[in-house]
Amino acid sequence: MNNCYDKRGVAASEGDFLSTGLWDLVDDAQTAVQFLKGLPEVDPEKVIVLGHSEGCTIGTAVAVREELGGLVLLSGAVERLSEATKRQRDIAKEDIIHAKGFQGQLLRLLGVQNKVEKQAQKYIDKVMNSAKDVIKVSLIKTNAKWMREHFSYDVREDLAKVICPVLAITGERDIQANHEVLKDLPLFVKGDAEFHVVENMGHSCKYISHTSTMLTVKKDIIAESKLPIHPELEKLLENWLQGHFVSNSQKESVIS
Repeated sequence: MNNCYDKRGVAASEGDFLSTGLWDLVDDAQTAVQFLKGLPEVDPEKVIVLGHSEGCTIGTAVAVREELGGLVLLSGAVERLSEATKRQRDIAKEDIIHAKGFQGQLLRLLGVQNKVEKQAQKYIDKVMNSAKDVIKVSLIKTNAKWMREHFSYDVREDLAKVICPVLAITGERDIQANHEVLKDLPLFVKGDAEFHVVENMGHSCKYISHTSTMLTVKKDIIAESKLPIHPELEKLLENWLQGHFVSNSQKESVIS
């Protein structure tokens, strides 16, 4: 049985998305797990949480608060939000410096590459020094509670408490999540830990032949939404599930 849900305030879900914090999202995910465990057709010892991007953080937090059969982390494991956004800003500066055409010339003329970090730090300081759930930054409402809670949370501390089998996969062409940190996964997780870096896969877990820039990533992800899941990712998930949750007798019956 596969089960997914919309976050608070998204689509048919109730609540206010803009004022929802990290721990609200963790509570919702844990409630979803508990709901599944209560269904008669579900084996409560084999409930697996799969998280993508921010879901890696949420899933990890749930894994130490709820007994799980397994944890799958796609495009964002072993990394704090503060680390991910800092890396993205560094990439953005390089993208501006090397951008071609009129757009690149204009951005460099305006010195945007020199303002990225300064503007980001100003934004972060305002958010971290606030006490409200929602504040305005440059007249735009922003979820301050969500960012404060993310920046205060060290996902590695919880990874060190995870005892269920863990599978982490990130694409080599993912500029939003750092695949290089996956090698540290076994250093933290107490149980079985497996990680993979998939070539020609971006943040959306689709097959892509070129790496996006921070100037094109939003447009690229929208275009990638129409593509199928990367076939190697599907195979890795299948092999991991077969190895951890399918008995030998079940495998033999499928083969025969």
